[in-house]
Amino acid sequence: MTTDPIRKSIEVPLPPLEAFDLFTQKMETWWPLESHGVGADTGAPSSTIRVDQEEGGAVTEILPDGKAARWGTILEYAPGEAFRMTWHPGREERDATQVSITFRKAGNGCRVELVHDGFARHTDGVRAAHIYAQGWDHLLGILFARAAGRLISA
Repeated sequence: MTTDPIRKSIEVPLPPLEAFDLFTQKMETWWPLESHGVGADTGAPSSTIRVDQEEGGAVTEILPDGKAARWGTILEYAPGEAFRMTWHPGREERDATQVSITFRKAGNGCRVELVHDGFARHTDGVRAAHIYAQGWDHLLGILFARAAGRLISA
């Protein structure tokens, strides 16, 4: 195992702007907050993820009690092209990694490429990278792809 960046890519049958919007502004429609959210262990999972539409903005999970759990800070917000953020759901900001997603026209849809980096500076970086590599396979490769209209075969 290694702390090299995690790289995942898929093609979906949406134009880049629609794929970008699904990933950012409609995240709660495909992200499994009941298992992959800060509020997942409370017995009452969250139902809302808010993504500010500007660099310097935040990505937050709105907990059932109305409090916001910050997942990260937006470093790049280019609709239809790229989204980049620090990533620290449930952790301190100083422990943040970085997630970058690009959206490029490909055939009748778009290629979505994700890079998750910054594990090397953590004491548990190898373990975290391994867990996130598997998590992104499920989150991007199955749940996001299905929400984008891509057929997933068994």
